[in-house]
Amino acid sequence: MSAADTPSDSLNAHWCRQVHAMLTEGGTWVVPRSGLVFTRRGSGLLLTGILDMEMPRNDQLDDYWLIVKHFREAGIEITYDEEMP
Repeated sequence: MSAADTPSDSLNAHWCRQVHAMLTEGGTWVVPRSGLVFTRRGSGLLLTGILDMEMPRNDQLDDYWLIVKHFREAGIEITYDEEMP
């Protein structure tokens, strides 16, 4: 267990910190179920794209907000690229 982890951390928060830690600056993470594309920017993640998936756009949006919730619980802020369609 690292110093950043505490026994009260949820498994989701721990997992989110691990995902963030494995990415280098500018590295990308694609969520397989929804096609959301995130890029590491400093201490946070930036939504930089949405792949054309069979998942309806409303479900992709719901997935985005669920991801934001869990990453915020882990102390990692998620923002989105305003120029993204």
